[in-house]
Amino acid sequence: MTSHPAGSRGRSAARERTGELRAEDGVRLHYRSWPASNERGVLLVSHGLGEHGGRYAEVAQELAESGITVHAVDHRGHGRSGGRRGHVAHFGEFVRDFETFRAEIAKEHPSAAPLFLLGHSLGGLIAIHHLQTHPEAPYRGAVLSAPLVGIAVQAPRWKVALSGLLSRLVPWLPLHNEIETEMLSTAPGYEASYRADTLLHNTITPRLYTEMVAAIRGAFERPDGIRVPLLVLAPTADRVVLPEAVARFASACPGDVEVKRYEGFQHESLNEKDRHTVVADVAAWLNARIG
Repeated sequence: MTSHPAGSRGRSAARERTGELRAEDGVRLHYRSWPASNERGVLLVSHGLGEHGGRYAEVAQELAESGITVHAVDHRGHGRSGGRRGHVAHFGEFVRDFETFRAEIAKEHPSAAPLFLLGHSLGGLIAIHHLQTHPEAPYRGAVLSAPLVGIAVQAPRWKVALSGLLSRLVPWLPLHNEIETEMLSTAPGYEASYRADTLLHNTITPRLYTEMVAAIRGAFERPDGIRVPLLVLAPTADRVVLPEAVARFASACPGDVEVKRYEGFQHESLNEKDRHTVVADVAAWLNARIG
């Protein structure tokens, strides 16, 4: 692992750092960190399809002010990490990568500050499988932002019909993911900012699509595998992930599950025009569990 400072957003802002590590199969994984000066907790971020960890910088800066150190990895095939864009051979690769990331970050926090997980969209589905397959990971709780447990995006019928065949014959074939920027946020300036981010992409391969569908089924098969408190961020106007599927998954999970509904919000609650309300809800939930 290597790391170095990557600049600062202001005198009071947490100083962003970047690092790299290697996945089990040698793929290079890039991550960013925003250390809190008065660290009380640690949050790991699992981002969504087509984006990268750097998009959580503003959230990280705000959480750092309340003592939460944030680390965000770029999943393989995304951002500055290695791998074919928008592709994965098996969904388990995402999950193994995230466990490698968690284990690496644990070395930076020998004081054992309370650990939390935030997963958005595809990253939420990765987080769900990570929680289900790594019950020994010492998470104090997890935040699921519009987790991908039901696909709302309408792809052309031919894509859906041929997805299985294409996944077997040309699993790496780059296709458009059918997600448009207006589906993500209504915040002023959002679209221009999104289009200016050269690390974003709108690609998905047939294999990643079929692996996502299988992973969604798997998530519903083992909801009792999640043994930590959950905060579920549920935007009601989501056109990427089915709101009713999110509600169904949340109700299937045992134990301490809190659902926050955001009326009229699009897919990215943390980037909506009233995003500060959402960040404040997340911060309050995290701090209540830090004690």
